Amino acid sequence: MTSPPTVVTLDVADAGELLTLQRAAYITEAAAHDDFSLPPLTQTLGELEWELGDSDVTCLGVRDGHRLVGSVRLRRSGSVVELGRLIVAPDQQGRGTGSLLLARSEEVYPDAD
Repeated sequence: MTSPPTVVTLDVADAGELLTLQRAAYITEAAAHDDFSLPPLTQTLGELEWELGDSDVTCLGVRDGHRLVGSVRLRRSGSVVELGRLIVAPDQQGRGTGSLLLARSEEVYPDAD
C-alpha cells in the first residue's frame, strides 16, 4: 500500500527539481502554441532560486513518495495573494494534484482577499 501524496513547502534547495517539473509541465503548452519562449521555459535556475528565497513567496509542492509531481507559487502583497505557476507533471494530470494545491493554498492564506 502506498501513502497518499503529501503537500510540502518548497525552498531554494528544491529549485533544480522544481525547474525540471516546470519545464516538463509547460513544454506541451509551448508546442501547442509554437512558442518556446514562454517565461516558465526560459526561467533560469538562478532566477528560480532568487524567487524561492523571496520572503513574500510561498511555494507549495506535492510529493508522491520522493517525486515532486506538482507545485504552485503564492506571492503575498499586503492582503492580496497572487497564485501563479500551478503545475502538475504531465503523467500525473487528472489525479487531483492541482485541486489539492488550490485547497492548500487557501489554507496557507485564509485571510487573503
